[in-house]
Amino acid sequence: MALLEPEIAGNVGQIGRTCQAAGCTLHLIRPLGFRLDDRALRRAGMDFWEALDVRVHAGWSAFRSELAGSFEAGRVAGFTTRAASVAAEGGPGWRTLARHDDAVLLFGSESRGLPDAVVAETLPVRLPMVPGTRSLNVAAAVAAAVYLAWSARGFDGGR
Repeated sequence: MALLEPEIAGNVGQIGRTCQAAGCTLHLIRPLGFRLDDRALRRAGMDFWEALDVRVHAGWSAFRSELAGSFEAGRVAGFTTRAASVAAEGGPGWRTLARHDDAVLLFGSESRGLPDAVVAETLPVRLPMVPGTRSLNVAAAVAAAVYLAWSARGFDGGR
């Protein structure tokens, strides 16, 4: 699970809790719109942060380099409202991607989403919404996507 340039600590806190509950790593790609010091984390209610597998990357290039294997294998899903493929429909690309432990679910910042150049490097997918809905809160979208992906693996490791 990866967030490109997240802006709101509270959203990241909720996403971190989802990642902890589902057993996935949280990748944060700088710049961040908040601080990660102890005081800031406590204020955002992230008392579980030390138990979370979180990795902070200096920027897109550093993230892309560290996860090159997932990119080369086509196992990075770029979530965007502009994608034609719907994750919940379980298209062949999504089903294949979601079944792998090295799959990455990538979301953009709250105000900008994912840039087109980044989407072009991923399998673009979207979550279904009724017509006229602009978007979901990023924390809600992440929770839905993480559980769809985990479901594709039969909730392996869950109870």
